[in-house]
Amino acid sequence: MTIHQNSLTLCLLRTRAVLWVCALLVCPGCASDAMMASSLPYEWQAREMTNAQTVDLHRLASTSIPQDLISAGDVISVDIGFGRQKTDDLSLKVRVQTNGQIELPHIGSVSVMGLNLIEAEDAIQAAAMTRGVYQHPQVTVEMSRPKMNRITVVGAVNKPGVVELRPGDSDLLQAITGAGGLSKEAGTLVEVRNAGFQSGNSSGSPRPAIAHGMPLGISQMSGESLDMTSPDTTRKAMSVDLASLSSGSAEIPTLTDGMVVSVNKLDLMPVTVNGLVKTPGRFDYPVGKNMTVVEAVSLAKGMSNAAADKIYVIRRRPGTQEPGLIELSYKEAIRHGQENILLQPGDVVSVEQTPATRMMEAFEFAKFTISGRVF
Repeated sequence: MTIHQNSLTLCLLRTRAVLWVCALLVCPGCASDAMMASSLPYEWQAREMTNAQTVDLHRLASTSIPQDLISAGDVISVDIGFGRQKTDDLSLKVRVQTNGQIELPHIGSVSVMGLNLIEAEDAIQAAAMTRGVYQHPQVTVEMSRPKMNRITVVGAVNKPGVVELRPGDSDLLQAITGAGGLSKEAGTLVEVRNAGFQSGNSSGSPRPAIAHGMPLGISQMSGESLDMTSPDTTRKAMSVDLASLSSGSAEIPTLTDGMVVSVNKLDLMPVTVNGLVKTPGRFDYPVGKNMTVVEAVSLAKGMSNAAADKIYVIRRRPGTQEPGLIELSYKEAIRHGQENILLQPGDVVSVEQTPATRMMEAFEFAKFTISGRVF
């Protein structure tokens, strides 16, 4: 009796397996509105990720000016010896004006900006003798307190904080270099703003980027004329793409005292892989690198079904409400790479069921039941 019941049960299981296969083959599933990876429209193609670490800041940064080169705002010590007695000497500290000149008693204005200390001594001596003030004065000039621009650098840099730069060295890349360079999670976008500027308008919504009249790679963010040297600079800011600076398509911005440099930190959405893979899940998108469909499937430990081939990539694009559906063949992606498309952060890779995968599953199920391992 027991043998007869087991035979009957086995027959029923075989019948159910055949019926299950037939039912699965009737419902293969489809997505008629899917775009084909081999002819994907440009607007739906993922863009290659730019690695900020490849930007050579030291090569791009302007050459540092000599420390003894005089700039506007510097305080210099001037000693003029014109008599036999030490008490006859003139010793004072003067600040270099914005026009590059200093004012000396009896001598008057002398232009010293852009000169080194020795050249400044010669200029002062020449002015004193030309104007008949002293016959053969002995002039000594020393740097007392150099003018320094204090630039605050925050965000994805290795040493965020205040960087002090000489006016002739105050550009964006010198500031980032002074803050220890870009950190590993840095993106290529940098915001430069004057002290007191707050991103966003009074309602709290972000200001739109405006690029009218701006060089490639630099966009205006305040909606006003971007003049960093104008008196009213408390509400000005700009966005700079370091990749554009590296390619030479944009000029390196010059910074002034009190400016704030903010290097954006990449916060990339993970790529989700699901469906017929061994370990479905969410995987971090590599910073500064690209990820393809084949690499994403590899992260999920490969296919769980030997017949799996059909893949849908679900992708969202800015300005669209509905996501796009991209269809590709896994075997074709491995074979010649044309369908091994780049993924963008936030993509969903779904390995789909097909009649072939359902047949494989049914075959495995039937083999499992027939082997008797269910008892």
